Amino acid sequence: MYRTIETGTWDDPRVRELDPIAKLTFVYLFSNRHSHVSGIYYIPDVVITHELGINRKVLDTLWHTLSDSGLCKRDHKLEVVWVKKMFHHQGRGEKNERAAANHLLTLHNSFLIKDFLAFYPAVSKFHCDRVSDRVSDRVSEVGTQEQEQEKEQEQHQTTLLPVEVKVSQNGKHKPPKTIIGVFNESWGDEPWPSLRKFVATYNALSPESWPMVKNLDSSRVKKIRDAIKDFPQDAQWDEVYRQANASPFLTGQCHAAMQKGMDWMLAKGKDCTMNFVKIAEGTYAGR
Repeated sequence: MYRTIETGTWDDPRVRELDPIAKLTFVYLFSNRHSHVSGIYYIPDVVITHELGINRKVLDTLWHTLSDSGLCKRDHKLEVVWVKKMFHHQGRGEKNERAAANHLLTLHNSFLIKDFLAFYPAVSKFHCDRVSDRVSDRVSEVGTQEQEQEKEQEQHQTTLLPVEVKVSQNGKHKPPKTIIGVFNESWGDEPWPSLRKFVATYNALSPESWPMVKNLDSSRVKKIRDAIKDFPQDAQWDEVYRQANASPFLTGQCHAAMQKGMDWMLAKGKDCTMNFVKIAEGTYAGR
């Protein structure tokens, strides 16, 4: 995974006034493997102290120093950090703005979200007004959600899959590619793990160079269902897209790159391993 460092950072008077450990911590906050391209993300103090080799008392002092300098803000209760200008240097374009807006939904209503949206108004138009604490919802409504998901999957199986069957020249039955739905942004409001939610998440978080999925056809339905069986948690797919966005090969930034997309991601590679599994495991990291 790679992050862009603005060379002018070291000319910033606020950075120049920091002591060496504070400078190291500041660079760590936008370059560590837990960071998000938006610059606002969850990272516990215990992780920071472990990876930087400092104690909690020193870190508490550093939070005050970096906050007072205006370089970053910390939500101590939810352990969310916002490196204020990170998104400005890391992301460009509508797809990144959508990705940032979608990522905000994972931060459990941190007070930093309001400040972030005020600082980056372009993200606001993609941000859902009904931001909710998904963890609390899952804990309090887990039984209801499981029932709804089972009903939804049964409904997709009975109403979405085409019943028409074509016979190929070799006599084998071959299901036709039937268009089931045309993508629209309301798909992102559906609960995980619906087919439409999967497509909406892909369109929001996949690399800029990957084509958006506009149609959900019958062949993709099976691929998506099989993939969700392997990776049933939405956090697992967040990691897939995080790794994909950090790979020069997968984002089309190197000469050996080739066109990628959802169909490639859900296919098997030459080693018979699903491509999304290899992405999540870091196979393409640094390539």
